Amino acid sequence: MIQLSKVYSVSRGKLISANRKFNQTGHPMEISLTADSYISELSSFNKMDFPMITYNFKKIMDLKDVSPDSEIDTIGVCIDSHLFHNNSQRSILILDDSLAEIRVSIWNLSPEKFNSPLISIIAFRRAKMTHKRFGRFLTVSGRATVEINPDIPEVAPLAEWYSLHGDRAVTTSLTKGVFGDISLISALPVDLMDDQVIYTNLDVTISDISGLIYQSCAICFHKIKLYKGDIPVCETCMDTEPVLINQLVLTIHVYDASGSASLVAFTSTALELLDKDIDDLSTLDEELSSLLETFNEKKFKFNIKTRKTTFHVLVNMIIDLSLYRSLLKEI
Repeated sequence: MIQLSKVYSVSRGKLISANRKFNQTGHPMEISLTADSYISELSSFNKMDFPMITYNFKKIMDLKDVSPDSEIDTIGVCIDSHLFHNNSQRSILILDDSLAEIRVSIWNLSPEKFNSPLISIIAFRRAKMTHKRFGRFLTVSGRATVEINPDIPEVAPLAEWYSLHGDRAVTTSLTKGVFGDISLISALPVDLMDDQVIYTNLDVTISDISGLIYQSCAICFHKIKLYKGDIPVCETCMDTEPVLINQLVLTIHVYDASGSASLVAFTSTALELLDKDIDDLSTLDEELSSLLETFNEKKFKFNIKTRKTTFHVLVNMIIDLSLYRSLLKEI
């Protein structure tokens, strides 16, 4: 079987003019194979004689501005993997150092042929941008290609960033929806390694929810400290005159038939749950308590990121039960 990034010798092929309907390489000619053609893999060759696969990578955060049906190249860390369509296809979630995530549906490779380990670096070429009600996601099919931990310069810096910051990063996701099986609260891990992250889908009822609006540094997004009672200081950036922005954090107590848990939702997630915009934070303080009371005893499906003993609700994974069922028919 012909594999990506391998070098092959092709014999007895027929050189013909390229069919532009199917051949978009830009080369005026193509090789047509017949029953008499012969292909063999080369194990010994001079790498300098063969060009590497070239990518034009876009950061995941920049994909929010890409037009639907566009073909793009991107690279990210695989942080979640699920089977769907009766376990016939694989869907993964990738993250990069733009602090954004997007889900990728792999259609042209079976789950057995594509089963990338978590935290591996995956490069996508000519993935198709799809935009539906549940947000943006990438589709890998047809002539799109996938490489796991490719030998390219972009891999090492991304892997180093994730090892230092990735498992603690507060991220924005471009895809909405819960993908994969639903778990019970009782199945959540009791203890984790320091750098371990687990994604879990829950079908739960909110018993109580509380919120806090606070100010953070616009550079590092960490909560500022007040010096002498009223002078804002960012201890992370060592800035005594930080630019301030409003932030919102929600503590959500949920339960199901197996038990209860506490979830934490930060600004982008919290605003989406409340159906509010970042500009609303300056005037939201007075009505926040009454607004949060309307969520008590309502059912939601959440995809949560678990690290240590804190549960972080992902920005893109909050949808109510009825919407979730309608979305499943479209996926």
